[in-house]
Amino acid sequence: MQKARFSTVLLVLVFALLAVVSAILLTPAYLGSEKALQHEIQLAYARDQRALDGVLEARFRNIQHISQEVIKTHELRDRVQGRERLAVASFLDELLLGPNGQHIDAMVVEYNDGMPTVVTNSSMFDIQLPWEQILENYSPPGVWSSVNAEGDDKRYSLLRLTLPVVDGRYGEVIGKMHTFVMLNDNYWIISLLQELFGAQAISLYNGAQLLDGLESEDAQLQALANADFTDLGVVTNDKSILREHTLNIDGSEQYTVRSLLPNAAYQALQDAYLSNLLVAAIVVGVLGISTMFVILRLTRSSLSYLTRYAEQVPESGSPQSFRGGRFYEFERVGMAVEKMLLRIRDRDKLLSSILDHSPDLIFVKDKEQHYQLVNTRFAEMFNQKPEQVIGREDQTVLSEGLKTLASRSDSLLLDSGKPNSYEMDMATSKGDLTFLVNKFPIYSDEGGIESIGGIATDITELKNAERRLQRLAHYDSLTGLPNRTLFKQQLKAAIADKQSRITAVMFIDLDHFKNVNDTYGHSVGDQLLLQVADRLRSCVSPDDTVSRLGGDEFTVIVRGLKDNLQTETIAHRIVVALRKPYDMGSIRCYTSASIGISIAGKDGNDVDTLTRHADLAMYQAKEKGRDVIQFFDQEINECHQLHHQYEEDLRQAFDRDELFVVFQPRFDITGQHMMSAEALVRWRHPEHGLVPPSDFIPIAEGSNQIVKLGRFVLNEACRQAAAWLAEGYSMSVSVNLSTRQLYDQDLLQDIRNALSDSGLPSRLLELEVTETHMMENIDQFLPLLNEIRGMGVQISVDDFGTGYSSLMYLKKLPVEAVKIDRSFIMDIPGDVDDENIVRAIISMSHSLRLKVVAEGVETEEQRRFLSSLGCDELQGFLLGRPDDVSVLKALADQQTVKPESD
Repeated sequence: MQKARFSTVLLVLVFALLAVVSAILLTPAYLGSEKALQHEIQLAYARDQRALDGVLEARFRNIQHISQEVIKTHELRDRVQGRERLAVASFLDELLLGPNGQHIDAMVVEYNDGMPTVVTNSSMFDIQLPWEQILENYSPPGVWSSVNAEGDDKRYSLLRLTLPVVDGRYGEVIGKMHTFVMLNDNYWIISLLQELFGAQAISLYNGAQLLDGLESEDAQLQALANADFTDLGVVTNDKSILREHTLNIDGSEQYTVRSLLPNAAYQALQDAYLSNLLVAAIVVGVLGISTMFVILRLTRSSLSYLTRYAEQVPESGSPQSFRGGRFYEFERVGMAVEKMLLRIRDRDKLLSSILDHSPDLIFVKDKEQHYQLVNTRFAEMFNQKPEQVIGREDQTVLSEGLKTLASRSDSLLLDSGKPNSYEMDMATSKGDLTFLVNKFPIYSDEGGIESIGGIATDITELKNAERRLQRLAHYDSLTGLPNRTLFKQQLKAAIADKQSRITAVMFIDLDHFKNVNDTYGHSVGDQLLLQVADRLRSCVSPDDTVSRLGGDEFTVIVRGLKDNLQTETIAHRIVVALRKPYDMGSIRCYTSASIGISIAGKDGNDVDTLTRHADLAMYQAKEKGRDVIQFFDQEINECHQLHHQYEEDLRQAFDRDELFVVFQPRFDITGQHMMSAEALVRWRHPEHGLVPPSDFIPIAEGSNQIVKLGRFVLNEACRQAAAWLAEGYSMSVSVNLSTRQLYDQDLLQDIRNALSDSGLPSRLLELEVTETHMMENIDQFLPLLNEIRGMGVQISVDDFGTGYSSLMYLKKLPVEAVKIDRSFIMDIPGDVDDENIVRAIISMSHSLRLKVVAEGVETEEQRRFLSSLGCDELQGFLLGRPDDVSVLKALADQQTVKPESD
């Protein structure tokens, strides 16, 4: 790049400065003159508009005066009165040929009846206009108005003056005379306008239609037509002034007059300022050269010294101090150069320190892979010093494997021009290390890649941490077994292995493991899980996979099985192994396992299906009593699917009115009097018909819909009992409360709402609570039961005898009755143990002044035995099954047959 001389640049700057000053001085004057010129143009425009209005008004007033004089002549009046058309035409023709008719293009006499007489001037020779149609349009008398007519395939614009012809003797209007001036190609009008404006070109428009125009040179009329006028009506350029005036006579339309005038004043203004600019340029040149010589004279010695100082700076070490110069500014430059060199020296020391002490390997190579720079750490890695590595190639420094990686990375960087990175493993005296090498291009001033820079960071610890995290992500932290993630990966691989004969998935869940944690604590539970893991490993081959999914759930993937018998043998081995006692110091624990098994291919072809089916089979094993092996079969799946379908459908059953309540009567022990009725919910499914309560009640309890279901039964029971009371049946109604309802904070409000909405007296509502759940949490439920009893609602204990009641607990409860569970009734009389239990329950309850109700009474023999023991009431199929309200009312109305005397 060619360097410019300081003197040349200085001269240019001086010239530029003087030119700017001259322009600053001359430009405002020029702009002011130009603005004054524009103002003068606007004034001339307004003045010419007024002249235009005055001249044309005078001309048309003269034509109007001539027309008025004509209609007053006796010759015209008499000939119009006598309908002498030829004479009228001759008279008007003579007028148009005379000096008074030179500005009139046509005159028409319109009679009160008959055809008009039309006389035209030579300007309308061979122009055929529809005069009758023109005359049909009304024109106010004595006022010029516009007329537009089509003739000879051309549109014509005319000005029309209508005057009445009046009989001088009687003052009667005998006709009209119309005077027309045509604007199309009207020489006298366009000449008048050109003369008035002194225009080079002029045109007359009616809207967008050109009526007439004159130009002194070609294309001037086209320029007028293309001009874009503003609201000011004037457009100017360097050579011309284009103007747009308006023209209208009396009540006529508004016509447009466009004119083109020479812009002589603007040309004169430019010529005057150009001559001034030439003088200014000469002055600028003289002053610039003089100023340059003066400045060079003053600055040459200082610049020379400053240049010599900068050129004599050593490549290393501290620079010499700058002694100063003649001018303050040059001295500042010299001091700045000295400071800059000191900073460069400091930066160089810092960079060297960073390179020498950085834990990373830093290097720079040229494009031929010769090292240009390496730090101490890089050289030490290869047992060398930095100066020994400089200038050498990769093949003399790196091993064969590392050289291939480096060469491939260098080629990629040079081809793409983008940084890249790769991992590099090296065997060193400190062991095997892993480095992350990042390479980046170093560009020349021209923008091309001239070197390759690189930084290699030791990531050995990071890789080790990644491996540890990888193990944590795939292995259970307690047992060291594969976790759920790795289990799924292993099972997926086993399914994909087509060479394997049979692959089985065992889902193992420990029985009553919660009791171990609750009894001995989680530390003992963890030790037990560790021993379970060891036993499971010992029961399978090394090719099989034992996993812990979480908690006390384990899985085993068994590969290469011959048949299901071999699978069952392995599962039995596991059951036996897990059944053995667990010794943990002073503690000896026992547990067992329930195992569900699914077979790949037969029970599913993907991980989720096989796992889910094995899980379902395990739950089936739990239901069979635990410590059981259960293979998955389709019936289990269908039951599970039906369970899920019932669960989903039950959510919608409330809105679809599929739930209803039936009532089972309760009689006194004689069976003669109906004492009350128990409300029982039923579900009529749209596809499966009546669903047994034993099927959907557990589903409702498991899905937390039991609270909503219990609220529904409570409301329906209270509503029906209130209806009975209104019909004269004073029967109470009993409703079962589930355990979840007892935990529900809205239970008390639900009871109040049911009684309030139905209007049922609280004494006619009885709530039944299950003995087992109530006794397990008696201290928690006792305040709730006392509050319910305080509302006047009766409370009874359901399924009595199956729980763990004692006299002390039963005495605490605010109950009025106990209901003996049907399991004790079905084998009496005959079963001595059940007879003694029932006898004890009745005796104990009566001692506490509680009423006793026997459930499930189906034979007369059972009723008599219970009567002999003093039982108070009974309920069962003997006297009434659960049914709708109509059946219940029929039972209440009829007199039951008296049983044989006891």
